Amino acid sequence: MTRTVIVSTQAFGAGDAELGSGTYPDWTNVNTANAGNLKVTSGVVSGTFSFSPENGDGVAAAFWSGSGSFTDDQYAICKVKGIVNDSINVGRGVMCRGSGSGGTRTYFALYVYNAIVTTNYVTRLFKVVNGTYTNIASTEVAFASDDTVELECSGTSPAITLTAYRNGSEIAALTQTASVTGPDTGKPGLLAGDDGALPNGAADDFVAGNLTGGGGITFDEEVWNPMEQQTNPLTVSVW
Repeated sequence: MTRTVIVSTQAFGAGDAELGSGTYPDWTNVNTANAGNLKVTSGVVSGTFSFSPENGDGVAAAFWSGSGSFTDDQYAICKVKGIVNDSINVGRGVMCRGSGSGGTRTYFALYVYNAIVTTNYVTRLFKVVNGTYTNIASTEVAFASDDTVELECSGTSPAITLTAYRNGSEIAALTQTASVTGPDTGKPGLLAGDDGALPNGAADDFVAGNLTGGGGITFDEEVWNPMEQQTNPLTVSVW
């Protein structure tokens, strides 16, 4: 079937700037003390420093705050860039139900780390509630650059369901069915690190919307042009 409930899309070819400013005004950074804001450099999104999510200052992250209306049952998807064996602290991913900043920052996230000693990549599902990090599940997955990572979130606490996908295929080891506590509302967004060697740890091509059934999304290259900033709904294939 087709899915046309996309609420927001963002490619990052409109020049270099921090998210939330310049040509990317439709974002709100979570403003951790040391992780900095998300930024666009040479068409990809990265953080300012290399921090792992479990670090007290977390990773750079931002949620969509532009036009469009999200339900509480939502998804976020992006392309992963710069998959290399260099630093386990450098990664990228997506969030759902994001809100707040600093000590009030709250969200669910799916984060794909670069790896040091394995050909697979640590893929971690976690939550941050009022600035406090909690790991939910993690596994190793064989990602490649330009693969997509997706997080779906539905239900209400304490029975929230979280489902993770790589290229539209469910990562079963991470799925949590009607068993998670955490935020009931918020907006989708992005997370990313930076090891000073872009595109390592970077993200691209953000899409987010509301769940109406079906499974993971695949990009249709005829309607998704990564060099254009798009805010209108797109039709994409699902299964």
